[in-house]
Amino acid sequence: MLLLLDIQITRINCYEVIWPYIFCMCFQAVMMLMILFDIFIMIYLPIWYRNTGTRKYVGMMLILPVAYGALVMIWGFILMDDEIVVFCNPPIGLHPIVSRFWSLSNVFLNTLVLIAFIALMFVIYHKGRKSRDAKKIVRHLKVTMTAFVFSWYTCLFGVDIWVTLGSFSLYYAIPNRILYSCGGRRNIVKPSLRSGAASNGFAD
Repeated sequence: MLLLLDIQITRINCYEVIWPYIFCMCFQAVMMLMILFDIFIMIYLPIWYRNTGTRKYVGMMLILPVAYGALVMIWGFILMDDEIVVFCNPPIGLHPIVSRFWSLSNVFLNTLVLIAFIALMFVIYHKGRKSRDAKKIVRHLKVTMTAFVFSWYTCLFGVDIWVTLGSFSLYYAIPNRILYSCGGRRNIVKPSLRSGAASNGFAD
């Protein structure tokens, strides 16, 4: 839109608008991993899982997402400059150094999520081999992982490729449009696995 209307905006003006969005993106990247980690804890440490207070447990799970989001957000403010940007989006709104860290770290985190998905399917399948609930959960995880790979993971991987390839701001518009369109399609697997059948069935 800025390019079409021939409007010039500085990076600092852009960042003052999009920093909450950048924080939330970083927060959810780690939170997705923590959700899967939560399921592993439910399976392997069921007694501790049930006896730990909800507020304490949620607080522990929020430490890393908040820390990563705050790191990128604050670092973005520290290195902010007055360079004119063509588009106001995370890859360009962040300083190039921070943008590179953001894209690489997000690809790394989402690769860990993908590995955790595969490991979780393997664990649930073998622990609940004779359980009908286990088969349903594994099918659900397969669908969720497929959606994750072909939406959010692919989007961020594409952003990282464009950040690596060029310094022309126009190129960032392509992955940015894809990223925005896929941003709302992240799947939360926890509700289906939080049931009594899941927690009791794999604790044996």
